[in-house]
Amino acid sequence: MARRRRSRRRDRRQESSSANIWLGVFLVAATGVIAAAAYFSTSIDRINGDTGCISGKPHTAHTVFLLDRSDDFSGRQIEDLRQALIQTYEELEINELFSIYAIGGQVPSIPRPVASFCQPPLTSWQGNPWATDEFLQDRYDEIFEQNVSPILRDLTTPLSSDESPLLEWIVSISETTSFSSERLSDRRMVMFSDMVQYVPQEDFAPCGRFPAFNDFRDNRYYERIATDLSNVRITVFNVRRANGDGCTVASQRNMRALEDFWFDYFDDAGAYMSPRRFTRIGE
Repeated sequence: MARRRRSRRRDRRQESSSANIWLGVFLVAATGVIAAAAYFSTSIDRINGDTGCISGKPHTAHTVFLLDRSDDFSGRQIEDLRQALIQTYEELEINELFSIYAIGGQVPSIPRPVASFCQPPLTSWQGNPWATDEFLQDRYDEIFEQNVSPILRDLTTPLSSDESPLLEWIVSISETTSFSSERLSDRRMVMFSDMVQYVPQEDFAPCGRFPAFNDFRDNRYYERIATDLSNVRITVFNVRRANGDGCTVASQRNMRALEDFWFDYFDDAGAYMSPRRFTRIGE
C-alpha cells in the first residue's frame, strides 16, 4: 500500500502559525521597550539626579536647616546631627526643597545654603512600573549622602568666630526669595544650635542669661532684627556647649529662661513650634 503523503499546505499553515506567534512576542517586547524608553525620557529625566527635585515644577514647601557652627562639635553631637538631618529629610513632602545653612560669624548680605536638594518622588506618585521601591530608596540614599557627607566632614574644622548672631541669621534666611515666596504653602525652620545669641556690641545675654522677651522687645536692637515668620513651623535641636570660660546655659540654671525667650520670640514673629520644646542634644 502506498504511504499517504503529508499535506504541504498543512505544514505551511503550521509554519505560518508559529511565525505569527513569534512575531507577536517580538511586537509585545518591542512595544514594552519603546514604552519604557518613552517613560524614562518623559518622567525620569525630569528628576534632577543630583538634587532629586522635579525640573520645571515649582516647590510648594521649603524646609531650611540652620546648622550652628559657631563652636565645636563632639563626636556624639556629629552623630546626633546626622540623625537630625535624616529625620528631617524623611519628613519632607515630595519635591519639597531642603536647604542647609552653616551659620556662624558675620551674616552675608545674601545667605547661601551649603546644600539644597529635595525628596524624590515615590513609585506610586510616578506610576512607574519600572522603578521599584528598592531602586528609589537607593536614589534617596545617594542624593542624601552626596549632599550631607561633605557638611559632616567640614565639622572637623569649625568656623573661627568670636560672635554668634543667631537672630540676625534667622532674619536673613527668612527673607531669602526661596523661603519667603508666596507660592509656598508650607514652610519649616529647623535649628541645630545651642540657641545662645552673642554679638559683642549687643551683649544682652551674657553667658546665656537671656532677658525676658517683653523687655528685649522694647529696645532698639529688636527693632532692627524683627522679622515675619508667619505660619513657619519651628523645630529646635538644642546642642549643649561650653564657651571658652566654661560657661554653659545649663550650669547657670537658666535653661528655662532660654526656652521662654525663644518661645516668645517665635510666637511674636507669627511662627509656631512643633514640638513646643527643645530636643536636647549632647546630654
